[in-house]
Amino acid sequence: MVRKLLSQAAQQEILAFKNSDPSYLYSVYAGDLFQGIENEIFSLDNQGIYRVPFIDTQKSAYRDIRRISNTYIEVDTCEYWSYTDFRKADNQPVSLSPMRLVAQTLTIQFFEAGYRITNAQIMNGPAFCS
Repeated sequence: MVRKLLSQAAQQEILAFKNSDPSYLYSVYAGDLFQGIENEIFSLDNQGIYRVPFIDTQKSAYRDIRRISNTYIEVDTCEYWSYTDFRKADNQPVSLSPMRLVAQTLTIQFFEAGYRITNAQIMNGPAFCS
């Protein structure tokens, strides 16, 4: 269940940014984390920009999965992301982010509608990913 949710979350996040539409995130994110991603999408959109993220699934990994309670799970992930920002007016690239490691602990919470990722604590440096 956890791996499927995280895989789906990455796919939905890519679609949300690419289409400047946070509604793609409803089935996988909730709470402050959803609001933060939504705000980032709207900020880019207000600048006339859309983002195309890329996750390297071959290098990315889940390091630890912990059940905290009946409603909370924590997952340590090591994900490799890059992105390109494009100008909406002419679809020309305006910036490119190199591939970088994102070491984070994700909190997954169970709601009546199912499991949602509600928090991401991003670590400095490689943390548990080395």
